[in-house]
Amino acid sequence: MLLLPEPARVVVSLEATFGAVIVGAVVGAVVSLALDPVEIQPRSDAAAVVATLVAIAVTTVFLWLVIPAEYMGTFVQFVVAFLWGSSVTSLTRHVVRPALSGSGTIVE
Repeated sequence: MLLLPEPARVVVSLEATFGAVIVGAVVGAVVSLALDPVEIQPRSDAAAVVATLVAIAVTTVFLWLVIPAEYMGTFVQFVVAFLWGSSVTSLTRHVVRPALSGSGTIVE
């Protein structure tokens, strides 16, 4: 986040920030739950890397075109909340819940 331009690090408003964080966390949790059973088997590691880089580039250009510049700070907060929501949901499902219920194994 420190490498982003200055306008992306400005808090737009308290309401917009709160909304972005709530929506980001919820969307992150939903994506984590929806993509948990999906297993993608790329033909090679190089193909997976190229596909990921292309997807990131296309998404970035699309978002630059769609999101107004003055709301870029809110988008950054959404992304951070999305990553945390997804990570906490996965951690809860795969580590915390099995440890509390005493079933399953914890992968180290």
